[in-house]
Amino acid sequence: MSNQEYLAFVEAGGYQQDRFWGDEGRSWRQFAKARHPTFWRWHNGWHLRLMTEEIEMPWDWPVEVNYHEARAFCEWKSEQTGEPIRLPTEDEWYRLCSAAGVEEVSHHTASANLHLDHGASSCPVTHFRHGEWFDVVGNGWQLAMHSDGTFSSMPGSDISRRRPRSASPMPIMRVIGYWPNTRNFTSVTPGTALKTFEELGLDEIADKVSFHQGDACNLKPQFSGYDLVLAANLIDRLYRPRRFLDSIHERINDGGLLIIASPYTWLEEHTPKEEWIGGFKKDGENHTTLDGLKDHLSSHFRLVGQPRKVPFVIRETQHKFQHTLSEVTIWERLPG
Repeated sequence: MSNQEYLAFVEAGGYQQDRFWGDEGRSWRQFAKARHPTFWRWHNGWHLRLMTEEIEMPWDWPVEVNYHEARAFCEWKSEQTGEPIRLPTEDEWYRLCSAAGVEEVSHHTASANLHLDHGASSCPVTHFRHGEWFDVVGNGWQLAMHSDGTFSSMPGSDISRRRPRSASPMPIMRVIGYWPNTRNFTSVTPGTALKTFEELGLDEIADKVSFHQGDACNLKPQFSGYDLVLAANLIDRLYRPRRFLDSIHERINDGGLLIIASPYTWLEEHTPKEEWIGGFKKDGENHTTLDGLKDHLSSHFRLVGQPRKVPFVIRETQHKFQHTLSEVTIWERLPG
């Protein structure tokens, strides 16, 4: 489904009509104050926020929405057309792959927008043809529903097995924001090559690594029992960072570690000012984000060592780069 197709739902007030949303969807919509897809921005016209820039809305790219939004769109479309429209089940999706002649993605260049073979961003929904259809796999998060009404992401959009960001026998949770859709997820740094599990000698533990997408401020209860949680460049982009900090101890084992890395660039476009952890005056004194982290975490964690500054660079244009220092703190979960 393209941005253009989804625009009709937004302009018809679909985000304000409760009848299109299930109970959980309404709760999410009210909590997130959603009025349109997360990455849409209005500046005298719709724009799309990418990783490092905003561009004029590419109407023929796939719309990036979560399960609640996708399901609400289906309900609205059903009402508009008078026909039953819903997300496919996983079994139906596999049958579609079979009919379209789509096979398991190999190590060769994919005939779909997968694992960075054709760039890090989406592309027009008509670019990759699969039989009588387009984009049967790839080019965005693909959602399906189970018979019980819950959802799953499709294997064609799974960021999973062959190329890990990290691999460890410990239960690890990495809380991140948005990453480009890629079947073979990897970490890329200057001077390094893409590595598969097999090339890293970690093929035996591939089944212990999984990837999930979620809201860091409203995580599902099954995400718990971790020995390590890494929240990298996350805390200052959450809409409810206090909620995340006050509840993250429930997901970490005693003695486990919480690692927070952030440049602490608080902006009201991401986080309401009343939710900021630091960067303001308190009792007439500067209240830093580190002060705020201590306030929220000290009941269940102890700070291990001293904070460290880690530099990173973001390319903004061909001639302009942003050099930033991220502060890294390590917190050990206290017993109890």
